[in-house]
Amino acid sequence: MKKILFFTIGLCLGFAAYFMFITHKNHTSNDIGFIPFEKPSECLSDISEMRVVAPFSKGIVLATNGIDYNFIVYLIALDDKNKSKTNRGDTIKLNQDECYRKIGTYTYINDMEEYKKLPVLNIMEK
Repeated sequence: MKKILFFTIGLCLGFAAYFMFITHKNHTSNDIGFIPFEKPSECLSDISEMRVVAPFSKGIVLATNGIDYNFIVYLIALDDKNKSKTNRGDTIKLNQDECYRKIGTYTYINDMEEYKKLPVLNIMEK
């Protein structure tokens, strides 16, 4: 009788360990945070202004190119001219000789423990 009980407990523990191993996302701490590209991308010519969704950290904001915040969200490293535009709803407009370029990605874990990745943009000359 004891053998059957130990076998059943071992079987249940084995299935539980297997399920946890299969469903666990095996990420290292190197996957989280800012990962720069080797060189900036080409100019994103279709975006001339962005609207701030929220401040992220000093000189960096979450922004979108959509009117109603339902579009792609970017992290933007602000230049000196736009450092003061960190409030929700502020508009970041570019000069004719400037454009947004992707310089990397930022990966984070949200409240539901899902890994999310945001493109990071910088304002640069064309």
